[in-house]
Amino acid sequence: MTRLLAILCLIAAVAAGFALVRLDAAATQAAAAERELVDSRQFLADPARRLAAGQVGLIGGPATGPSGLAGAGAGANGALESGIRQSVAAAGIADRLREIVWTKPGNSGADEAREVTGYLQFGNVNLEQLTRFLHHLAETDPTSRTQMIELAAPASEGSPATNSATPSAAGEPSSETWSAVVTVSYRLRPSGKRPAN
Repeated sequence: MTRLLAILCLIAAVAAGFALVRLDAAATQAAAAERELVDSRQFLADPARRLAAGQVGLIGGPATGPSGLAGAGAGANGALESGIRQSVAAAGIADRLREIVWTKPGNSGADEAREVTGYLQFGNVNLEQLTRFLHHLAETDPTSRTQMIELAAPASEGSPATNSATPSAAGEPSSETWSAVVTVSYRLRPSGKRPAN
């Protein structure tokens, strides 16, 4: 009987050790996820802060580009926005694009071309839809460069969005949706046109 009790105590100690190791790993992952969440929130707040400070212009708003770049405001960005919106529509997520924020063009080298960066904010998109959008944008506008994709849990956590129209690879509806910020850049010539590759 004492032997059985000793064996059970040993098994309990080993199980507790494994549980402690797993708990420590989970705590490390939770801390990393918390850091990523803080970084993502700061990244998402950056375009809004720059917009409030007048450092960026919204699509369709007044021209905010420097005077040295003809059409750097709504005209040039409107042409870029048109291509983006076509790709968004082709991916079936036109209603999920919430906002496009553009930076003022900056110098990108000795060829006098300037680079403009757009922050595309999506709500409740799944990875398949996002991939279709990026693939279509790259096919239809090879001068666009996707710089970064940031994913976060959707804003409306109380009612998770599902997209039954978009099946997953297994044929089941994809229910894992994300809020996303996609950073896309373009190189503009002084005329406001994009240089050919």
